[in-house]
Amino acid sequence: MTIQLQQIIGVSKKNPYFTICRNESTPRNIYVYFGAALMEVVPEDKSNPEFKLLIARLYNAGVKAKSITEEFGT
Repeated sequence: MTIQLQQIIGVSKKNPYFTICRNESTPRNIYVYFGAALMEVVPEDKSNPEFKLLIARLYNAGVKAKSITEEFGT
């Protein structure tokens, strides 16, 4: 079984490690990769505490706030 991932937020100068993806077969989940390793799978639900913590971790890791807002609308 192959997994088709759509990249949401990729690496940049300020964020050289984290890649955020969606799986086309389960679009309500967000896949967080640290390098090539799957770090966590978080439900894409704005009321879910895991989702809120993911947004905070991305911001603290140096991901541009504009990128976070464009992709997640938070």
